Amino acid sequence: MVPEFEAAVMALEPGQVSEPVQTQFGWHVIKLNDARKKDAPALDTVKDEIAGELRRDAVNAKIEEVTRAASIEQVEIDGLDPAILGNLDLVRN
Repeated sequence: MVPEFEAAVMALEPGQVSEPVQTQFGWHVIKLNDARKKDAPALDTVKDEIAGELRRDAVNAKIEEVTRAASIEQVEIDGLDPAILGNLDLVRN
C-alpha cells in the first residue's frame, strides 16, 4: 500500500469509513470491513524467494557499477545495414 492509504487504513476501526484520502493514484474513501493480524510465514517457505531476491539485487548492483564505469564507443560503418545483425545464416556452418 502507498503510505497515505496505509496510514488511513491503520487509523480506522472495523466498520468505520475514512475521510477522502489522496494518493498518487487519485482520491479514495476507505471502509474497513475487518482487521486481523497475519502471522509471518515460516522461513522455510520463503527462504528460496528471499535468496532469489538477494541474488537479483546483487546482480543489478554489479550491472549498475560496471555500466557506470564503462566507456562505450559506438562506431558507425558507412553502408552497414543493422538488419544484418539478425541474419544467423552468417554464423552458421
